[in-house]
Amino acid sequence: MLVEHIDVDGVYVEAGARYAAYNTASTSVSQQEGAVRVTAKTESFVFKSSVQPRRVGVMLVGVGGSNGSTLVAGLLANKRKLAWREKTGLKTANLLGSVVANACTAVGAIGTSAADTVYIPFRSLAPFPDPTELHLSGWDISSKDLYQAQLDACVLQPELLDQLKSDLEARKPYPAVTYGSWLASTQEERADNLVPIGKATTYRDIVDVLRGHIRDFKRANGLTGSGGPAQTLVLWTASTERCCDDALIAKHLSTKDKLLAELTSVVNPNSSEYLAPSLLYAVAALEEGCTYLNGAPQNTLTPGLQEYGRSLGCLLAGDDFKTGQTKFKSFLTDMLIGSGLRVRAITSYNHLGNNDGRNLSQERQFKSKEISKTAVIDDIIDKAPLLYSRDQQNKVDPSIDHTVVIKYVPHVGDSKRALDEYISDIFMNGSNTISIYNTCEDTLLAVPIMIDIICFAALLADVEIAQVNDAQGPVRDVTKDVISKLKFKPITNLMPVMSLFFKAPLPRTADRSDVVNAFAAQRAAMEDFVRAIAGLQHLPQLNVGALTM
Repeated sequence: MLVEHIDVDGVYVEAGARYAAYNTASTSVSQQEGAVRVTAKTESFVFKSSVQPRRVGVMLVGVGGSNGSTLVAGLLANKRKLAWREKTGLKTANLLGSVVANACTAVGAIGTSAADTVYIPFRSLAPFPDPTELHLSGWDISSKDLYQAQLDACVLQPELLDQLKSDLEARKPYPAVTYGSWLASTQEERADNLVPIGKATTYRDIVDVLRGHIRDFKRANGLTGSGGPAQTLVLWTASTERCCDDALIAKHLSTKDKLLAELTSVVNPNSSEYLAPSLLYAVAALEEGCTYLNGAPQNTLTPGLQEYGRSLGCLLAGDDFKTGQTKFKSFLTDMLIGSGLRVRAITSYNHLGNNDGRNLSQERQFKSKEISKTAVIDDIIDKAPLLYSRDQQNKVDPSIDHTVVIKYVPHVGDSKRALDEYISDIFMNGSNTISIYNTCEDTLLAVPIMIDIICFAALLADVEIAQVNDAQGPVRDVTKDVISKLKFKPITNLMPVMSLFFKAPLPRTADRSDVVNAFAAQRAAMEDFVRAIAGLQHLPQLNVGALTM
């Protein structure tokens, strides 16, 4: 049974805020004289969230690309509940592919059969913004309005675009930033809408121009605070930049102070080797109090930028939208290894013909994508020490041959072909091969992920958490007295909840040991978070009572 509203015992509401208790059961582990001791422990937290969502503005870097313009057009179509004809019949706008729009969780059962289980949508449990009410704008290297951008993208149907023509023609991007070797040669012909860079222009000058665009967008859409609670996010959905060399990052961008000092220099061929345009967008976003979300694989989120974000109390998340082939890989590899098989080789081949494929045909841009697509199985391997170990150089033993190939084939357009082969060792030294052919509508898989990233980032920026003193024991009912004794802290790390949406979730530890890529674990963590906001506890998968029926 599906319901849209529930009343949860123990939840306290005051002055537009909701307070809900969440109790966790885990273990602490210690080692003494070679013996490992495991002790059960419980921790209690109180989640504070708004009863009503804030108004949300989103500035897209690359708003005139396939992803950006399709996001705008798709949300407008959903807001207006548009319909159009295709050769297979009448179609209507929907938000399929979005977790926020379509996911549900079980809250219990009224009776004893499976049909008696009660489900409620995620969007009914937490104050997610309504995707169709988002305020949208952004930057692009092309000056084309979003109607022309959509015609070029060849993603949505012409009959639908005709209904949106006046809305999309009125939307034109702010001038974008690029320079030096950061723009692939395949993109140069589109670049007629750039922020001017003179001989004396500093990187700080460019940041200030971008900050001006953000302030202008906020004013135009009533997001400055005078119209009530509001927040603005900046999301990179432009073409992939090349990755910056790790040695240059360590030398120039490893701390906040180094980053800020570099911004004062004049734009020149040397410093432009490591000061990427995406980094300037991120700095501008943070300095305007915005969350910055990196939807591409380049290493924009440097240690210095992360430190700067923390100092300003702003959030960062990334890297690289996890949409089709890689999402499937994070599920299938987890399933194979979880079944006791030893995966020995994964070969992933793609060809596509949209602008993303054209951009990735450049070797330096492809390397950024290759890194994010191959790292997605690392944590799955680390959780199977009986099947794999690591040597003193931290290399996996036995090794996994993992290869990623991307080719540009203009004829297939946005309909990406993904071919995967998985080879595993099985019982008595046998071998199993699984081959998959996947035809993806590249943009139409990415846009719902963008919607979810925006909605979850907006939600997390509005949630605070307090840990309850152990002496108070598990909290059942939240009261005004309980709240008065707690110290609430804002969320500073989006990845435990949002890693489902990114190929390479942003780590907090140098060895990336905190990163989770396995699909089932990511999805469960997200569901637990949404439940916690509403005052629902962890949903156990084991029905102990059924064991003795």
